[in-house]
Amino acid sequence: NFLEMLPGAPLSIMVAGNGFMASQVKTEELATSLFELPEDYSPMEVDSAVGYTENQVAEDRYFFVDEHGSYGLRNENNEVIIQPKYANIGYFQDGVAIVYDSADKQGAINLQGQEIIPVQYDYLTYSEDDAKFLCGNDDRYGLLDADGNIFIPAKYEMISFPKEGLLQFTINNKMGLMNEKEQ
Repeated sequence: NFLEMLPGAPLSIMVAGNGFMASQVKTEELATSLFELPEDYSPMEVDSAVGYTENQVAEDRYFFVDEHGSYGLRNENNEVIIQPKYANIGYFQDGVAIVYDSADKQGAINLQGQEIIPVQYDYLTYSEDDAKFLCGNDDRYGLLDADGNIFIPAKYEMISFPKEGLLQFTINNKMGLMNEKEQ
C-alpha cells in the first residue's frame, strides 16, 4: 500500500533480500494485445506443473518445516542438507540465500547449507551483480564482500550497492557519493 502514496514509480524495491531495480527508464507505446490472454489460453492446474513445488528455493533445494516451525533444507532426494534451525530460508540467488533466526537476525547460507555470513544482522541482502552483501545493525549500514569480510564498515544511515564504482550514502542526514575506497 505504501507504493500508492509515492508520486511516480519506484525504481528500486528490496524486501527481505529480494527485490527489483530499474536499469533503464524509457517511454514507449505498447500494444494492448500484449496484455490480453491468448485465444488458446487455459489455466494450468498446479498438480500438472512440472517441477512445481511451493517450497522450492533453488534448483534441487527445498525448505521443510519441523513440528516446532523451524526451517531446514533438503535436496530433491529428501536428503537433509540443514537440519531445521532457522525461522525462515529465503530464495537462493547466485547460490546464496538469506536466513533468519527466531530473533529475526539475518545471515546467509550457500547451496551446501554452510553459513557464509553469520546470523547476526538486523538487515541483510545480497546483490549477485556485485557479489556483495548490504548489512545493517542498529540503523547503520555497510557492505560485506562475498566471503563476509567488511568491504565498507556499517556506519552509514543508508548505503547502496556499487554502481559504476560509486556508492550513494547518507551520514548525519547528508547524502553523497563515494568510491569503493570510501573516498
